[in-house]
Amino acid sequence: MGAVKAAVDAGIKEASKVGKVYSSLVIARPHGDIQKIIAKYVIEW
Repeated sequence: MGAVKAAVDAGIKEASKVGKVYSSLVIARPHGDIQKIIAKYVIEW
């Protein structure tokens, strides 16, 4: 879990150099229906 969080933090740092980072979240053990939950909040560009 710690390595994943460090990788996400590094990605956020680099991504913020080229644009706005709207959200970041590391879920240790995601819900079984995570795809359905995420689909409700997808932002279409």
